[in-house]
Amino acid sequence: MERPPFQLTPKILSLAGAIQEVIGELKPFSAVAPLANLRRENKIQTVHHAKPKIVFMRKLGKAIGTKGIEISEKKGS
Repeated sequence: MERPPFQLTPKILSLAGAIQEVIGELKPFSAVAPLANLRRENKIQTVHHAKPKIVFMRKLGKAIGTKGIEISEKKGS
C-alpha cells in the first residue's frame, strides 16, 4: 500500500470527523433543497431553501473554528 504524501495528524482527523458529523446532520435537508433545483443564477428565492445552506455554513464554521463565515445572496430581480 502506498503512503500518502502527507501525515495524518490528530487535528486533521478531528476536522474530518466534525465535517462528516455536520454532513450527517444535514442529510434530511437534501430532499428539501438540492443544489440541482436552484435557479440558473443560483439565487436563493425563499428562506425555506436558504435554511439548509445557512445551517451548514454555521455548523461548519463552528466545527473548524472559523469566526467569519459570511453568507451572501444576490438581491434584486
